[in-house]
Amino acid sequence: MKSKYFQFWMRIISGSKKSILIKAPKNLPVRPTTDKVKESLFNIISNRYDYKNCAVLDVFSGTGNLSFEFSSRGCLEIDSIDNNQNCINFINKKSKELNLNINSVKIDYRLYLKKILKNMISYLLILHTVSIIMSI
Repeated sequence: MKSKYFQFWMRIISGSKKSILIKAPKNLPVRPTTDKVKESLFNIISNRYDYKNCAVLDVFSGTGNLSFEFSSRGCLEIDSIDNNQNCINFINKKSKELNLNINSVKIDYRLYLKKILKNMISYLLILHTVSIIMSI
């Protein structure tokens, strides 16, 4: 069966780019994290970490929704990885348009994790979000 890709809108909920709406293209096989979930996640993170002065790794970044939010909230270093070139192209395009400091790379997560272990790169936060779109 063929997967159906849908078009979604994302909103940056806080920070320097607060309230900016971003339209995710239809050719991405993912869907963004909802505002409600994202707000809950950032409430928890904000009470535990000073993410503004840390490095964040967004694994399976998809639309880049969480990376955009971290950048808007002042996080200095954000690495987004995904194995879908359309996702990476979208993140690069929007990061440039919105002047966000996101480094996005098309790579399999296992290879990237081996690379960061080998090079002793450290992240305060590693986000791992996976959504599966199925056609019935």
